[in-house]
Amino acid sequence: MRCDVVIIGGGVNGCSLAYQLSKRGLDVILFERDYICSGATGRCGAGIRQQWSTEENIVLARESVKIFENLSKELGEDIGFRQGGYLIAVHDEKELEEAEERVKLQRSLGVNVRIVEKHEIKEIAPILDPDGMHAIAATFCPTDGHADPFKTTFAYAKRARENGAKIYTHAKVVKIRVDKEGVKEVATDGGVEVSCNYVVDCAGAWSREVARLVGIDIPNVPLRKEAIVTERLKRIFDCMVISFRDGIYFSQQSEGQILGGIPGPDERTGYLFQPTFSFLHHMARTLTRYAP
Repeated sequence: MRCDVVIIGGGVNGCSLAYQLSKRGLDVILFERDYICSGATGRCGAGIRQQWSTEENIVLARESVKIFENLSKELGEDIGFRQGGYLIAVHDEKELEEAEERVKLQRSLGVNVRIVEKHEIKEIAPILDPDGMHAIAATFCPTDGHADPFKTTFAYAKRARENGAKIYTHAKVVKIRVDKEGVKEVATDGGVEVSCNYVVDCAGAWSREVARLVGIDIPNVPLRKEAIVTERLKRIFDCMVISFRDGIYFSQQSEGQILGGIPGPDERTGYLFQPTFSFLHHMARTLTRYAP
């Protein structure tokens, strides 16, 4: 086989790239070592925020939100995009000064964000206890939100296929042949060989392994981050809640589940998928302080 571009990795980055390139007429093949959304995409917090501290990230996020606002229509599938806002807790005067600087920069770049006073926190999210959060204020951007990572990625993959892209799952790339002119061929563990002009490494936590196939060592290290998902509840709040100091984040998903995470006491590197009780205990104690 031959194509213009081989993409390695079937998460949202790989599938969205397959869609964008195939839409522009390129011949694309995507290889995923497991199944679509089997990596970080299928285990993420699903948040989309514009509240960053550098101009580059703010502009990138702002333009991404514009894409997400029209993406369901473009892809012809409901991707579960909801704009309930992001509320980021401010815990002391030093954090408040830093938040004011961030908000000033964000607003100068066209992001609708503001500082909210302590009493407004509960107005935005009645479930929250500002005293339990140890919050003196917060920042809030109503156009931040979240999208369903599975619906989004599968919609991208579906449209990419309709555009002519080929997607192979359970196909691990084990060899990339290069010469002085560049990439020549990609081979999988199933014996599939593809000649191509370009290879894009979208393998996430496995991107370092892929890069090593062409003699490049990138400083990516897999690190387990745990999360909880509750049973479905009635709608009780709309925004994503974050604290940079405590490290916690949580939101209510479209189907009613509370999804959230926090740095665990036993975090360590490696391809680790088993949960830890220490994380669950730490998350539960912190979450109930924020939302008793």
